[in-house]
Amino acid sequence: MSTPDVTVTVIVYNDAERLPRAVASVRRQTHANLEIIISDDHSTDGTPDVARRLAAEDPRVRHLRLERNSGGCGVPRNRAMEIARAPLLMFLDSDDELPPKAVELLLAAHREREIDFAMGAVRRIRVD
Repeated sequence: MSTPDVTVTVIVYNDAERLPRAVASVRRQTHANLEIIISDDHSTDGTPDVARRLAAEDPRVRHLRLERNSGGCGVPRNRAMEIARAPLLMFLDSDDELPPKAVELLLAAHREREIDFAMGAVRRIRVD
């Protein structure tokens, strides 16, 4: 397997229901040379089973399960960064989704402008 251009870390805690949608939004990216690390903050629901299934479906997906719950976002992100294979990182939470060209556009901005950090617009959608 070649080195991916981008690692997208998806942090999750007890969110088995929404995790597949978040990961699917990364799998649908127009820029396909990426890896996806699901960083599970020691979920106690069905999240680990869902994450393992998602990893089995796509070789770009890896599942990392923390040994104990950290109670925050930083530890799962940092642990994913420790095992990331790509030189560039993107962060996603399990209740978020990426539009189809997000990786392509942010990577192009990085390459064209030689910037260290790129961020896209955020659109909040409430389902309640």
